[in-house]
Amino acid sequence: QIRSQVILNRSRFIILAKGIEELFPSETEETYFIPYCKEGNIISPNRGKLYGKFCNIKKEISKISNIKKTHLSESSDQEINLNHEDYKDSLTWLKNNIEPDITLHKLWKETASYRLKDKNNNMMNTYIALSKPTGHILIDIDFNYMYAGKEMSLFDKFHIFKEKLKIYLEIKGINISKSLIDKLTAPHRPGMCDDDIAVFQILPYLFQPVSIIVQKPPKNTRTIRASKIEQAAAFISNAS
Repeated sequence: QIRSQVILNRSRFIILAKGIEELFPSETEETYFIPYCKEGNIISPNRGKLYGKFCNIKKEISKISNIKKTHLSESSDQEINLNHEDYKDSLTWLKNNIEPDITLHKLWKETASYRLKDKNNNMMNTYIALSKPTGHILIDIDFNYMYAGKEMSLFDKFHIFKEKLKIYLEIKGINISKSLIDKLTAPHRPGMCDDDIAVFQILPYLFQPVSIIVQKPPKNTRTIRASKIEQAAAFISNAS
């Protein structure tokens, strides 16, 4: 059935799964769709053959579509989507939890099409897991959803990024050692990637360190905040 607007919600999945069971007595409804379920802090996401097929088809469409996903709000009537109620519990969990990573990454992927439509949310304040040391993985997941197949674009256009960084540093007047600036703008060994290395040494100085609350048994907590030098050292260790 072809329609200009197709909305697949939880109720529709349940109806389809029951229909398959009625048509084929050897099949069971639960094989094709089991709806989202939450018991306490334990979340069981949507699953089943129908839902899996839906997710796979949507992923393939995103790869071949010529419509940029940056215009999600403009093209929402052309997308197959779950409704707010289907996402509500998942979003609530994401707003209040940072682990386990398996659940975090699964729910983050499943809610991408819904989350990214909300232009009013301050993502860093809304989803606390983005502040984790591994929060960049969530950003990668969203980037891959919005720009499928563009994961290596930064490296393909790294020379452009370097020039933009030079302009940014000059305009903002960020307090960075002159030796690092010189390494970027006038490398002593042209062609030896010294300026590329300088980019990665400079990047962590562009961001303010965040405070982290460390819990110690039984109920003691303390707040730690890395210096920019410590942040830079940690960045280089992880990047390398």
